[in-house]
Amino acid sequence: MADVTRNLNKSANQSFTYDAIGHAEDLSPILTNITPEVTLFYSKFGNTKPATETTFSWMTKGLRPPQTNAHLEYEKYEFEPVGSIEGLSNNVQFFQNSGLVSDVQNEVVKAYNNEHGTDLDDAKFDAYKYQAQDIEYMLVNGEKKVDGTKTVAPLSGGIPYFMSMNTIDVTVSSTDGTVTASTDPKLDTGDIVYFVAKTMPTGLKKGLYYYVRVDASDPKKLTLFDTQKGAVENIADKQVKPTAAGTSVQLVANNIISLGGSADFTLDDINNAMEMAFKRGGNPTEAFMSSSKFRKFSDLVLAQTTTYRKSGEKKAAMVATIYQGAFGVVNANIHRLYPDERVDILDMQYWDMRYLSRPHEVTNLGKDGTYEKFVIETRVGLQGTQPKASCSIVDIQR
Repeated sequence: MADVTRNLNKSANQSFTYDAIGHAEDLSPILTNITPEVTLFYSKFGNTKPATETTFSWMTKGLRPPQTNAHLEYEKYEFEPVGSIEGLSNNVQFFQNSGLVSDVQNEVVKAYNNEHGTDLDDAKFDAYKYQAQDIEYMLVNGEKKVDGTKTVAPLSGGIPYFMSMNTIDVTVSSTDGTVTASTDPKLDTGDIVYFVAKTMPTGLKKGLYYYVRVDASDPKKLTLFDTQKGAVENIADKQVKPTAAGTSVQLVANNIISLGGSADFTLDDINNAMEMAFKRGGNPTEAFMSSSKFRKFSDLVLAQTTTYRKSGEKKAAMVATIYQGAFGVVNANIHRLYPDERVDILDMQYWDMRYLSRPHEVTNLGKDGTYEKFVIETRVGLQGTQPKASCSIVDIQR
């Protein structure tokens, strides 16, 4: 089926754009419609305003936790600084697919029927498809952004760039229970965190989230509480006080659960990750995973389901694609390019493509030999507006 519907009626004239027909369509939908089963992200992500520089940035508001808010009947207004915002950035990556076909190869009669027209047309079609897959590869596997130079090609970070552990080294006091981060974790009182460590501090549980109270004079100094009310109101008997410092302790501020490469994921892991995003105001619903992990997902969901059949019926082949968890519905998607080591559950409203230039064929290349040549170009990067609205399970055992 054609990607676009063209106007094939007789034009009034071909002198003016509003009278003429046959204008070329934007190649963006061509790229995403060719292989949508491969380019799930490229097909599903929205398009925000165009990029104007090779490095683009945006501001995101912090999801401030609720606070105590009670005032006297008769009092003067007191004014406080308004909420904070955080700057995030990514790079535009330059995608190119090119090719050439000799004049003779393009002209000779073929024993096969070329559905795209000439061999040159066929090569261009393949270039569109390959470029869509290359963009998707960046979205799935781009773990970091790389700034471009004269000799270094810029790279755009993909999903893993935004959905990473982002661990911060901390020291834990066994005397007063305070946690001091090596760098500012950019947390607000009432935010949630959890910890990983070579040896967990006595009194803290690996993977269990805690609420933090941020010291008024030092944003790197935190105290931990079992409840948000305890953190906000500084309730002493709700404070968690480790009795041993532990070793190699790190704070995780994102909604990322690491299984350390030693275990497969469970429904509890999905619920724990979803809970962290839920408590920060996110609503992740679309889970992306490899075919192997999709089978695992299906088995876990079906294990909770009892199927009744009439006597003598053959066993039905069942596949579960949806899980109703404690913190929302998760729709599982098989992604052909996904590694077995991670599952990402995304709040899709916060993921967009930023184009410096949309997919296009380079013009005016000129003919300098007995062949025709072409170049398909796209300059685009990924914008993850609010990563803390999504969640991930990483370092999954293969």
